[in-house]
Amino acid sequence: MRPSSQEAAATASTSEQATATLRGRVLLGDAGVGSGLVTLHEVALGGGSEIDSVVVADDGSFAFELPRVPDPESGTVFFASTLYEDILYFGIPVNSVIQLDSTYVIRVYETEPAPPGGADFTVSVRNLFLQDVGTGWSAVDLIQIRNDGFRTLIPANGEPVWSYPLLGGAQDFEVGESDLAEDAVRFADGRMFVAAPVPPGERLYAVRYTVPGHQFVAPLPGLTETMELLVLEPSPPTAVTGLQPLPPIEVEEGVTYRRYAAGDIVDDAVGLLLAEEEEGLPLEWMAVILTVVLAWLGLYAVYRDPAAATASAADERRRLLREVAILDEAYAREGKLGSKARKAYRRRRERLLARIGLADDPRV
Repeated sequence: MRPSSQEAAATASTSEQATATLRGRVLLGDAGVGSGLVTLHEVALGGGSEIDSVVVADDGSFAFELPRVPDPESGTVFFASTLYEDILYFGIPVNSVIQLDSTYVIRVYETEPAPPGGADFTVSVRNLFLQDVGTGWSAVDLIQIRNDGFRTLIPANGEPVWSYPLLGGAQDFEVGESDLAEDAVRFADGRMFVAAPVPPGERLYAVRYTVPGHQFVAPLPGLTETMELLVLEPSPPTAVTGLQPLPPIEVEEGVTYRRYAAGDIVDDAVGLLLAEEEEGLPLEWMAVILTVVLAWLGLYAVYRDPAAATASAADERRRLLREVAILDEAYAREGKLGSKARKAYRRRRERLLARIGLADDPRV
C-alpha cells in the first residue's frame, strides 16, 4: 500500500531534519586554521543557548548536525563561533535551509595594538533617537563603525581602541544590546571610550543616556557616512543645524518621529536649537524664520571678515558649531581650571553660540 501524500511529506520532513548539516571552515585570510574549538549556538524568541562544540580539522573544517532544518518563519537562527588569540569571532546567522548548501565561514584575524588615543574609524551609520522628558532629552544613540583594515585592533597600555564624543552634558549611561559589552566601555565628560577589540568590518554600538536641557551641539569627528536624528512626538519645537529636515515617520500607530538627516559629513557638528513657538505661529514658519536668521548671522560674519568672503552661510554655521565642539573638548581635557580660565572659556563659548543663534542658556 502506497503512503498518502501527507505521510510522504512527514517522512520527507523527518528525513530532511535528520540530514540538516552545517559544514564550515575557520579561515585566516585564505588559509584554514587547524586548531581550536567551534561552538554552535541557537537563538530563538525565548532566548539562546549553546548546542554543541567540535574541534576543527587540520584544514580548519568543521560540521554540526542541526537539531532541525532552519526555517525563516520559525524565528530561530543558528550561528557558530570560535576563539582565536583570545578574541571571539562569529559566523553569519543561519535561518534558511538554502544557506546549508554553501560552506559556512568564520573569519579570524591577526591582532594589532590600536594607535595612541584610539583609531579613527569611519562611522558608517549613526541614528540618534530623542524623547522629551521635561527637563531635557532621553537619548538612544546607535553608532555603527567600520574597521577598513585587515587586522583586529586591540587596546594597548590602557588606551582605548576607539573613543567618540556624545552629546554635551550626557549622563546616566546604559549600554544596550549590541556589539558592545558593559565592561568594555567607560564614559567621561560626555565621551565614550571603547576598550573592546574591533575586527575588520562593521560593529554596532548602542548607548542610552540623558541630556539636561533641550539644546546641544553634537560634534561629528572624522567621516560620518549617514547621520539621522529622530525626535519623538510630542516634543518642544526645535530646529536642527547641520542636517536636512525629512518627512516625519510613523513607526507604528501613534508613534511618530520628526526626522533630520545628512550624508558624507566630515569633521563637522550638528546643533539642536529650542524654538519658542508663538501663539498662532505654526512650527513650520518658526523653522523658516530661524533658518533665515541663521543665514543672516552667517552672512554678517562673512561681510565682517573679508578673508571669509567666499564662505557660504551654511559653511560659516558649520564652522562655528565645530569651533564650539572643539572648545568644549579642549575644556574637558584640561580638567580643573582656575576661575579666570573658566570665565574666559564661558565668554568665548557665549560669543560663538550668539553668532549661530543660540542664546546664553546654561543648559547648552
